[in-house]
Amino acid sequence: MHRTTIRYYLSTIFLIAVLMITVTAAAQEAATDHRIGRFDTTKDLLLLNYDFKPDEDDIHAVAAMSCMLEHPDFKDQFNYYAVSGAYATQKKGGYIHTVTPEFFNLAFGKGTWTDAHDDWEASVLVVKDKMQATLESGGTVFVADSGPSDFTYDVVQALLGTGLSPEVVKEQVWVIQHHDWNEKNTRPERLAWLKQNTRYIRINEGNSSGPGSRGEGTPALQSNDRKWIRAATTASNPNTRARQLWRQAYQLSHDWIARSPASWHNKAIKIMHDTPDVQSDPSFPIMVGSYKRKGIRYYTCDGLAFPDLVIVWWIFEMDYVPVDTSNNSIRAFWERFVVNTPESNK
Repeated sequence: MHRTTIRYYLSTIFLIAVLMITVTAAAQEAATDHRIGRFDTTKDLLLLNYDFKPDEDDIHAVAAMSCMLEHPDFKDQFNYYAVSGAYATQKKGGYIHTVTPEFFNLAFGKGTWTDAHDDWEASVLVVKDKMQATLESGGTVFVADSGPSDFTYDVVQALLGTGLSPEVVKEQVWVIQHHDWNEKNTRPERLAWLKQNTRYIRINEGNSSGPGSRGEGTPALQSNDRKWIRAATTASNPNTRARQLWRQAYQLSHDWIARSPASWHNKAIKIMHDTPDVQSDPSFPIMVGSYKRKGIRYYTCDGLAFPDLVIVWWIFEMDYVPVDTSNNSIRAFWERFVVNTPESNK
């Protein structure tokens, strides 16, 4: 065969090989475009379970989650559903019933949430149907249990009652839990069953950073620094939706704490002061409470606590919110999702 012909065939084979590699790479890239971390946006479901009992950090977690849902990285990108009142055996404090319906409608939209406190059985059935549709389509359900897991247990039992395969539940239902307290307040037999029969993941809490007994470190998402709520709620915050969310979150927390200031409340959100001589403004009034052992104390309700969001952080692999001090972790989240600094859309 002539050398020119050989070179021609070799060149053709080389070009075909390059083209095949390019097409394969493009297909692989397209296949991963619809993933956010561990989550497949084309078929998965994010289930957000909040207990709202006993403290106010769930209010802040909902506001933070809603800010994410409005960001270009997440807006209209995936399926989610939220549950209020997903509590269990905890006896301390009361259920914060004032979060529904107005706050949940603002945060998640009408038709995207249910209140298990008002009707547990109906809520179980609604969530069961949504999970079943996802699982039968080959998707994964990521259950973000911000409180105890009794509600999740009841939903999964309802799923199995439809004839859904236990193997599907074991493989495609991921239950992510971040706190020992939540596990201790889940009925023990139900917690043991979930650990055995679902893909149960334990991660570290979001109250402090660094590794802990539950595994690798997570961001610290609570702080007594009053600057975060002020930055979110000030009229100069260009993110008008975040401003509205955090103003309502602040007011809900403030009003709930004011109902019974001597009861147990989130210690990051409720900031205690020995005297009324603290820097304030009319938007964040100094409150007075009477305590059996400490007498008259003063407090404000403008601290910040949304540690439940570390579950979503883990699911979406949000490395841009670092495992660091609360100041650095919260700043990264605030700049990206809450106050719309130039870094927030990067």
